[in-house]
Amino acid sequence: MSGWKFIASFTDFYRFEFVPGHNIWEHNWRRVRRDTPAPQTGNAWIDANAEYEVATVPDPRYGGTHQFPVYEVTVDGRVVRFAFAEFSSNVWGYYVPEGSA
Repeated sequence: MSGWKFIASFTDFYRFEFVPGHNIWEHNWRRVRRDTPAPQTGNAWIDANAEYEVATVPDPRYGGTHQFPVYEVTVDGRVVRFAFAEFSSNVWGYYVPEGSA
């Protein structure tokens, strides 16, 4: 189990309401920092992102896994946490933590 549940995939700028009445593209997302940064690997790209949380998510179509950044947005006083990134050119995947509403 990855700890993340697939919710949707969609193309660039498709109106996706991640909270009823709130389009995901119209909010400022904040990367979630890790409590303890990951160890340095010597790979500049990986090490630059080591201080941020990353979700290992299942690919809903082809199996396998992806590493997606984790974000938070405050909507109507509620913090919404999600993993979000591109599966392929202009095709995005949206996941929420297991057990979240």
